[in-house]
Amino acid sequence: MEGWKEVRIGDIFEIKAGGDLQEEKYSPCRTEHAKWAIYANSLENKGLYGYTSQPRYRGNAVTITGRGDIGHAEFRDEDFDAIVRLLVLLPKVDVDCRYITYYINSLVHFPKESTGVPQLTAPKVKRIKLNLPQLKAEQTAIANILSKVDEAITSVQNSIAAAERLKKGLMQNLLTGKMKPDGTFRKSDEFYFDEKFGKVPIGWEVKRVDDLFDFYPTASYSRSMLSDNGDCKYIHYGDIHTRFHTFLDISKETLPYINKDLVKKFVYLENGDVIISDTSEDYEGVGKLVEIVNLGDSKVISGLHTLLLRPKTDKYINGFKGYIFNEERVRLEFLKYVTGIKVYSISKNSLAKVLLPIPAKQEQEAIKSKIDAINNDISSSKTIIKRLERLKKSLIQNLLTGKVKIQK
Repeated sequence: MEGWKEVRIGDIFEIKAGGDLQEEKYSPCRTEHAKWAIYANSLENKGLYGYTSQPRYRGNAVTITGRGDIGHAEFRDEDFDAIVRLLVLLPKVDVDCRYITYYINSLVHFPKESTGVPQLTAPKVKRIKLNLPQLKAEQTAIANILSKVDEAITSVQNSIAAAERLKKGLMQNLLTGKMKPDGTFRKSDEFYFDEKFGKVPIGWEVKRVDDLFDFYPTASYSRSMLSDNGDCKYIHYGDIHTRFHTFLDISKETLPYINKDLVKKFVYLENGDVIISDTSEDYEGVGKLVEIVNLGDSKVISGLHTLLLRPKTDKYINGFKGYIFNEERVRLEFLKYVTGIKVYSISKNSLAKVLLPIPAKQEQEAIKSKIDAINNDISSSKTIIKRLERLKKSLIQNLLTGKVKIQK
């Protein structure tokens, strides 16, 4: 490509390996005296070791992880220090280090050591070839475009984090009854004391799970028995842990299928059913659940390592059960009955004893409406991030390869 040139990383960068701090002073936290960051190799790429008053490297450099998430690059715009298998690229010529960072993370596949612990070394990095615009101005223009997209992604991510914090606070206050849906807080004389559950708003009930739900049998078919098409969908406990959150919208989520000959003795799910994962390798993951919504005409059964709870009363409105099962005291009740060492589980008999608070239906509707609104905002923001990430991928494929040139 005209105006582009193939170079080796070693031609344009001096490469140093992060090492011991020796006699330099450092602090685990930022202070007026020690304000320059010390970076250490980590799976999070940006892992901070501490701060120093004597950074060894000037800003406008690139660091690359040598172990862990091998080959991940980060642009460093301020003076810094580096330790523990972090490679430091210091420019020998006039290049845009932000551009180089984008290029490395998008288009470079680093060779790894073939023996011992996988790691990336300076000699290997020096030989890597890059195809770059010769003009720094063009590199900067491309880096500016990609940076704008990254800034937009970060801004939306921050708004999601703020919404998640708001949601957590609202759930803690609304689902315990401390706060009314109108935003005011209940006074002490608006509660009564349940000897097994604690403080409960007047007008709310407290009942055991088995007073409110019937348990139905679930299938035990493994992932290997599932397929991508068929007549009956199947909920695997692994998907509850990794993909689904609070509500499982059957109209939107992609589920695997099970052969119809294997489902005859199991009931099809209904809207408002609660599916609970009874097993997890993570202690906190036991009891993760979803409430079924928007089932439509789909036929679905619940599968391996799940418990199927179907309401036998109308105490709860649909779309609220997923929230109340995550009320803080309810979660603590769940965890009280968890057993196991390496693999944790909760039994149907134990789950049956868990106590659930029951607000009046009008209050359930109001609580649901408030939390749903935040969830919808979060979902919309996540959709925006996906679009921005697709845009960034397209820009990388076109601008960093020279397929599309920046208009001057």
